[in-house]
Amino acid sequence: MSQIASARPLGAEAFEGFKPLSRALNQGVNRILDATRITPISARRWICAAHWLQLPRKLEDSMWYWIESGKGACWIGNPQNLLQFDQGCVIMLPSGVENSVWPADGEELKLVTVHFLANAYGALDVPRLLGLEGVHRETADHTFGRNFMTMAREFALRPPGWFSACTAAIVEVLLCIIRNLGSDMSWRTAADLRLLTRLEPVLDLVEKRLHDPLLSVTELAEAAFVSEVYLRRMFASAGLASPVEYVRSRRVEQASLLLRTSQLPIKEIASRCGFAQTGYFHRVFRQTTGQTPAACRRRTTEPMP
Repeated sequence: MSQIASARPLGAEAFEGFKPLSRALNQGVNRILDATRITPISARRWICAAHWLQLPRKLEDSMWYWIESGKGACWIGNPQNLLQFDQGCVIMLPSGVENSVWPADGEELKLVTVHFLANAYGALDVPRLLGLEGVHRETADHTFGRNFMTMAREFALRPPGWFSACTAAIVEVLLCIIRNLGSDMSWRTAADLRLLTRLEPVLDLVEKRLHDPLLSVTELAEAAFVSEVYLRRMFASAGLASPVEYVRSRRVEQASLLLRTSQLPIKEIASRCGFAQTGYFHRVFRQTTGQTPAACRRRTTEPMP
């Protein structure tokens, strides 16, 4: 009994903490992470010569650069805001944000690139939603190298369980960045989180009914217990397109993913994504993406760094 009585558990005070979030923000971020689906697309190790330059571009997915060695600069969203990076840094590039990356004069870069999707409620890009874009440096508690070398190795060799291993590594890096940023995340307010919480059943319904061409705005409004007019206002306040445009864009995004990651016939993909007529699917897909479904399928899933 004396031995048991002399032992006591150590609580949170025994550990070095992360940067704090308010209780409301902490709960909101947890809800977003609980609703997030991670999909690895590619992970590859590169050697880039001193004259290499990644020209300005916007990505359809999220992307990381992990700098194994060397240094350089980049901009994300604003060409006037240059960010410096060096060995061990991670550059976070959310989808849809223009960016450019290059080495310092005379510097050869060794790096690992990881392309992935991290979407909450099917469509909301989590790195962009939480304001994670930028250059992130290693901390005493976490170095990124192990995670990125794991992803590059797993993707190259494709051993049993490689997809799960890459997914787990992506989650670990994302959580580390979020926790180290803490209250420095550019997102958001408790009001933003409450709005997103009210939209959650609507976004969930969209994901469950992507295959259904009969899904209507009336049904979406009923899921949130609001009128159609107020639902449109809610979407606008959350920075989303109108409900009709949102559903259409989600169907095109899902079709694009299936085109790049499966061998399903285009007609089958159209049906699975809620397009009753293949001709209409081709027209909407081209209007939205600027390319045909066949051209999307031909694109490599191994983007250049």
